[in-house]
Amino acid sequence: MKRVYAIGIDFGTSNSCICVACYLRRADGSLSPIPIKRPEAVPIQYRDTVPTVVFLGSASEPPVFGEVAEEKALFYPELTQSNFKMRLGAPGADGEDAFHYTCRFLRYLRSQVADSVPFFDSSSEVEIVTCIGHPVQWTPDQRDLTRQAAIEAGFPNVTIDDESSSAIYYHLCEESLSLEPDESARALVIDMGGGTTDFAFVELSGEPGVAPVTTPVDPSRLVPPWGADRHTYGGRDMDDLLLRHIATPWGYTPHSREWSFLLREARRFKEMFSLAMLVGKDSYRAQWVLDGAPHEVRLQRDEFESVAQGYIEHMPRLTQGALALAGLRPEDVDAVILTGGHSRWYWVEAAVQTIFPGISAASHSLLRQRHPDQSVARGLAYKWMIEAVGGRPKPRRRATHAIWIASPESSAHTYTTPPVNLGPSANPVAGTPSDPLLIMDRGQFLPYRTPGPARLSIQKIDFNSGHATLRLKIYSGSSDTARTELADRIATFDRSLWESFIKRITSHLPWSTAYDTDDFDVEVLCSVDENEMFTGQVRVTRFLRGRPAQQQTYMLKMEPSVNGQASPQMVA
Repeated sequence: MKRVYAIGIDFGTSNSCICVACYLRRADGSLSPIPIKRPEAVPIQYRDTVPTVVFLGSASEPPVFGEVAEEKALFYPELTQSNFKMRLGAPGADGEDAFHYTCRFLRYLRSQVADSVPFFDSSSEVEIVTCIGHPVQWTPDQRDLTRQAAIEAGFPNVTIDDESSSAIYYHLCEESLSLEPDESARALVIDMGGGTTDFAFVELSGEPGVAPVTTPVDPSRLVPPWGADRHTYGGRDMDDLLLRHIATPWGYTPHSREWSFLLREARRFKEMFSLAMLVGKDSYRAQWVLDGAPHEVRLQRDEFESVAQGYIEHMPRLTQGALALAGLRPEDVDAVILTGGHSRWYWVEAAVQTIFPGISAASHSLLRQRHPDQSVARGLAYKWMIEAVGGRPKPRRRATHAIWIASPESSAHTYTTPPVNLGPSANPVAGTPSDPLLIMDRGQFLPYRTPGPARLSIQKIDFNSGHATLRLKIYSGSSDTARTELADRIATFDRSLWESFIKRITSHLPWSTAYDTDDFDVEVLCSVDENEMFTGQVRVTRFLRGRPAQQQTYMLKMEPSVNGQASPQMVA
C-alpha cells in the first residue's frame, strides 16, 4: 500500500508551525481511516513553532531564520525581516519583497522537515501532499501568492485552506467537538494570530455527508478602533503596547536602532507573563540587557490590565460585531473555538463569556487546544483523512466580500465594500460617491452568479466645454418586460472630472461619447477553482441601436486601494 505524507503549514505573522501526518492508501485508491502517524508538529530549533523571521545575510554572515535571525536583529536591523506576511499582495516593491521573503522562509521550513518527509523518493509507493493555511479574510491575490510561494519553496501538490476551517478539522478529530446523530451545531471560530484576529461561523450538520458551511465575517471596520485609532488587533499590537509602556521611560522610541531587538524581548516577555498569569501568579519579572547593562522588567497583573484595558475590552466588541454581521444572536451559537497563539491569554475566555455566558470549557462548548498555535497546522494535515474517508466533505464557503457596481460619479469599477452612502440626491456633488448597486451580497454561497443581468443605461444630457451632465439608470431582470428600476441618477461634472472619468470607464466598459445613450447588461459569475481560489468574471454586453450586441468578459482581479482596503478591478 502507498504511504501518503500530508504536510500542514500554518504560516503565521509572528510564529509558524508545520505538522506532518502519514496515511495508507489502499489498492482501491481509498485512504485508511486510521493514520499511521497522526499529525504532529515538527520541532524546529528545539521548538514546535518557529518565529517568522528572516536574516538576509551579509558579506560575512550567512542567511539564517527563526530565533537565530531574531538574534541578528540587534546587530543588523536593516537586514532582518519580520511581519512580511502582512505585506503579501501590497502594491509595488513592498509586496514583491514580501513574496520573496515568504519564499525564502518557506524554503527553510521545507529543509527542516526533510527528515520526516521523503521528498526525493520517486517511487510509486510514496505520495506527498501539502496544504498551507491563510487568514479567512484574505483577498484572492493574497491567497494565490501564499500558495505560489509554497510551490516555489519546493513543497509538492500544494493546496490552500482557510485557518478557521482548519481549526474545525483538528477539533473534530482530536478534541471534544463531536455531534450526536442528527444533531447540528453552529460554531464560532476565533483565530487570534500575530497580525489579525479573524472570525468565522461554521455550520456543522449531524449527517456525515453534509458539508460544513463557513461564513467569514470581518468586524474590524464595523467596530470603533481601540487605543490611538488602532483597527488592527493581534499579537503584534500587544507587543507594541507593552513595549511602549516598558521602554518609553528608558528613552527608547520606535525610531531607535534597538527597537527591533526590544520588540523581540517584549514578545518573549509577553509569552512568559501570560503563562505566569495562567498558573495564578500576580507578577512576572525578567532582565533585558541593553548597551551592556541589565534592565529589570517587572509587570504586575493589575498594572497590565490597566495598560491593556482598551485592548482587552475590544475583544467583546469585535465578537458582538461578528454576530451583528452574521445576523445572529449569542444563543444561536453552540460552541466557540479559540485558536492561534494569542488566544492563550488568561483573559480571553472571560472576554468570550461576557458575550456567550452559557458557553464554557466545562461543557465542552468553549474549546482551545493546549497548544493553540498548533491547531491550524494539525488540522491542515488532518483534512486529507476527513475528506477521503467521507467523514465530512470539503466545506462550502460563503463570499467574504460583497461586489458592487458603482455609479459613474463614484467610479466605473466594482467594489468589495460600498462607497460612503450619501443618501438619495437628485444632484450629488460632482465626483463624490453615490449609492452603488449591490451585485453579489457578502456571505453569498460560492459558486454564485447573478440571477439575471443588471441593465446599465448611460444617457448624455448635456456635454459642453465646461461641464458634462449624464443620467445613469440601473434595472434588474433579464428582459425588458421583467425589469425593475433600481436607480435613476443625474450627475453633473466639471469637464476635467468628466475627462478623468472617461479615461477610467473606457478601460473597463466600452462606453463612448459618440452616442447619446449606451445600454449594457452586466452579469457577475463567481466560482471557486480546484485550489479553492476565488475567481470572478464580469460579463458586459453592449447594446447599440441598429447594431448587433457586443459582448466582452472581464476578470475580477483583486487590487489593494490607496487606503489599504482591497477592491477588485475588472481586467479584460
